[in-house]
Amino acid sequence: MRPCSAPSLRREALLQLAAAHDSKQQTALSGAVKAMYDQPDEQWGGLWISLDAGQLTGAIWVQPLPMNMAQLWLPKAEGVHARALLNSALELAQQAGFKQYAQQRLLAWKGGGERSEAPH
Repeated sequence: MRPCSAPSLRREALLQLAAAHDSKQQTALSGAVKAMYDQPDEQWGGLWISLDAGQLTGAIWVQPLPMNMAQLWLPKAEGVHARALLNSALELAQQAGFKQYAQQRLLAWKGGGERSEAPH
C-alpha cells in the first residue's frame, strides 16, 4: 500500500473508486475530484493504492473536509487488498486527527460490516 502520487495512476485509481459506487455516489465523487483538480499533487495524500506486479488492484481515498471531517471513498477490491487499504486509511485518519466518528465507522466496516454500513 502506498499513497498514489503519480497522476497517471491517480486517474486509474479514481476510475476504480467510481466503479465501486452507485450512480449517485459517482456524481458526488466526480464533484470531489473536480474540486481537487487544480490542487498540487501533495494534496492527494489521502488517495492510497495497492499494486500487484505493477498493476493497480485497489484504491481508497480519505478526502479531507472542513471541520476536521473526512469523506471515505471505499475500495472496490475485496480480500487482502481491501483489508490492507482499509488499514492504511484508518492509520491516515488517526494521524490526521479526523473526528472519532469517522474512525469508528471505518473500523466497523473493516470489521466485517455490510457495505451499506460504509462510512460515506
